[in-house]
Amino acid sequence: MNADAYKKIMTLSRIACFIALQCALPAGNTAFAREYFNPALLGIDGPGKELTDLSAFEEGIGQMPGTYRVDVIVNKSSAGVHDVNFVMQKDTAGNTTLQPCFSVDSLREFGIRTDAFPNLAGHGDCANLAAIPQASAEFAFERQQLRLSIPQAAVDSHARGYVAPERLDEGINALLLNYSFSGANTEARRGDMTDSDSYYLSLRPGLNIGPWRIRNYSTWNRNVNGDSADESWDSLYTYAQRNI
Repeated sequence: MNADAYKKIMTLSRIACFIALQCALPAGNTAFAREYFNPALLGIDGPGKELTDLSAFEEGIGQMPGTYRVDVIVNKSSAGVHDVNFVMQKDTAGNTTLQPCFSVDSLREFGIRTDAFPNLAGHGDCANLAAIPQASAEFAFERQQLRLSIPQAAVDSHARGYVAPERLDEGINALLLNYSFSGANTEARRGDMTDSDSYYLSLRPGLNIGPWRIRNYSTWNRNVNGDSADESWDSLYTYAQRNI
């Protein structure tokens, strides 16, 4: 093999190696970027405004922190409708989700034995629900329900339908009246008999003023037999009461 042929072969070999190297480099340095939506695009019509926080949607949580009006369910029993502040926290399983921010007093109103768990106070305004073993909170956004699962050992024993005194109010001032009325008429068909009428009225008036409850029960009777009539009023009871 002469020198010129050898040089041509070496040149072709170098070119082939260079091409092969360039083809191999991209395969070894492939990089993948996560999906990202620039929140600045939401403010095109209003430049200069604060950017919207979309982190909840990027992380798959799907809902933003904030205050929601929800039906609170404690161990499958309704505890009423409340405006609850939700914050981004880790649940008892270690997953980042929307968790309710309850004060210790609020948990006490739900019948939870807060005195038995001193670590509930946490380090901020939100009670540390993880301080109660096996307790959990699940926010069903589509139903606007907050389901609290609390071990029975951490719940006060009350009759079904019990309402904590702290949640009671005096109601509105009102005048009440329940009544019933009945009457009968008898027409004589014989000459030795007379017509007769009888009437009966039952009244149960009441008055609510602040914490006071005033009640009365009275009746009225009237009987007419021919030319004679008998009428009477009777007050069966009157009382006033209030909570102490």
